[in-house]
Amino acid sequence: MSLPTSPYIPPTLPMTEIWAMGIPDNSQNKDLAWDFIRYMSSPDTARRAALNGNGPIRPSAYDDPGVQVRLPYWEAEASAISMETGYPYNVDFNGASPLARPRPRGWFRLQRLSPPA
Repeated sequence: MSLPTSPYIPPTLPMTEIWAMGIPDNSQNKDLAWDFIRYMSSPDTARRAALNGNGPIRPSAYDDPGVQVRLPYWEAEASAISMETGYPYNVDFNGASPLARPRPRGWFRLQRLSPPA
């Protein structure tokens, strides 16, 4: 099953979102924070997230037969992740820098056409 396409976005440009976790230098609970990050990025948590409809952080989650049954679009999503190209890191999130959340040309028009989840 392929994902819907848009005339505004080239079909060779998959859109993926990236979330990040980190530990502040001044954290009083670095060991606990690392435990949390390890848990949240574990293969089992990635698989459970995929079963819940969230894009998993581990491509191996798509190997799970339960994920494949639950997500009929799993092949297209896995393919999009494999073609991901990173954008430059930018720490100016508070300034709403365009590099902090880049979008392909025409993305906002497509987003307005999409019904709310």
